[in-house]
Amino acid sequence: MTKNEQSITDKPFTTEIKSVVQETPLMKTYYVSFVVQGKIPSVIPGQFILVWIPGIDEIPMAISHVLDNGDIGFTVKDVGEATHALHKMKIGDLIGIRGPYGNGYQLKDGFSIIIGGGIGIASIRLLVQKALQKNPNHLLVIVGAQTAKELLYLEELQEILKPSQMLVCTDDGSHGNEGFVTMILEKNLLHIKEKAGANRITVYACGPEIMLTNLLKVCNTHKLELEASLERFMRCGFGLCGLCVVDPLGIKICQNGPVLNSAVLNELDDFGKFHRDVTGEKYRIDSNHG
Repeated sequence: MTKNEQSITDKPFTTEIKSVVQETPLMKTYYVSFVVQGKIPSVIPGQFILVWIPGIDEIPMAISHVLDNGDIGFTVKDVGEATHALHKMKIGDLIGIRGPYGNGYQLKDGFSIIIGGGIGIASIRLLVQKALQKNPNHLLVIVGAQTAKELLYLEELQEILKPSQMLVCTDDGSHGNEGFVTMILEKNLLHIKEKAGANRITVYACGPEIMLTNLLKVCNTHKLELEASLERFMRCGFGLCGLCVVDPLGIKICQNGPVLNSAVLNELDDFGKFHRDVTGEKYRIDSNHG
């Protein structure tokens, strides 16, 4: 992205909701125009936008869809006041957009394992498309959710990926393998290494933070590189408010992330343990998720 493109999209602009797709009972994808002053800002898989819901709040959302006509899509799970208000909005309603922000995934040569858990699958959708274009023969996608009803983009992924390129799991076993994505990864690692041969293996992931911390442990054990997208509360999107700072390195998720690699993740004491609230105070992350 050029500096000119970034300066344009730093300024919020209002845009109509052009279409809405009900993905799961609690998840919807919203499509809006992303043409700003006649230009289409470039998007790197893993980047996010800040979405303003009039009269409610502004919240970060991963960009999940990029269309040739300049439209983008972002998938929203109904989990709080702002997302609940957004879920009530319809085609033609106005919202505010600014971005894209942050560092995205850096797709490397070699064998790619792309993992998404729950709503985190939205963050990896564009990366899956890019990996298919770059090296489809060295790709495995693992998606997981608590139940079958929460598996995002399942039919689409099954259409674009071969059975040998995809593994699906649910916590309750209602679809695919029963268990967490970390369990499925470890169970299949020997076969994956055989397929990868001499190629370097890199894992890319987004999902609940407890999932990501467990993935980091697996990757450290098996000497695999990990790039993980972290979620934090934020206001500004460009490093001023400090609400997304992760200690002890002072990493700002909006600028240095949301995607961070193993070397950085291993140095973050807060990773998997603490988030910050609207005042900047730390609180412990709920660990009751797999």
